[in-house]
Amino acid sequence: MSTAREKIIRTTQRLLGQSGLSGAGLNQVIAASKAPRGSIYHYFPQGKTQLVTEALDSYGDYFQTLLNQALSREAPIGENLERLLLTLADGMDKTDYADGCPVGAVILDLDRDSDALRAVCQGVVIGWQKIFEQHLVGIPKPRRHDLANFIIAALEGALMLCRMESSSRPLRTTAVMLRRHVEFEQNRVKASYQRAIF
Repeated sequence: MSTAREKIIRTTQRLLGQSGLSGAGLNQVIAASKAPRGSIYHYFPQGKTQLVTEALDSYGDYFQTLLNQALSREAPIGENLERLLLTLADGMDKTDYADGCPVGAVILDLDRDSDALRAVCQGVVIGWQKIFEQHLVGIPKPRRHDLANFIIAALEGALMLCRMESSSRPLRTTAVMLRRHVEFEQNRVKASYQRAIF
């Protein structure tokens, strides 16, 4: 991927996270990225849908890698999850609460005729779910899927509240609550196993 192309995609991701689909039109991307108008159509001949699709896929891969690295540290999953959200909270502070999740922002903009982008968002979120499920050790597999969904819902909701309140407090509070919930789930499984033995 060329540097110019990468810059256009990164700019699109930022604009999507800030303003959703309406804030990431081709003219806005050209202005924000300072890319020549012709380069947009050269790299993305199918227009905005292609650009947004590639921006979402790229962000999905980036965040999936981030998740895997954060949750692979040698510490309990609850602690790693808490640390991840606190890191995201620090990032919100640095951007003055302007940047949200581009995938979450696009999902909120979807309508009944948005099947193509809905499928893209679905694929990205499923990838994140699988990462969480892989790291939720000590919890039965059927329960992992529901818990992974819960974590994603809590994370996306916290990001929205951070922007609304112009504060990282919602993410910091959610970090602690998710750690406690994961620990509760793990302890419940341990207690059930011990009862079965004795």
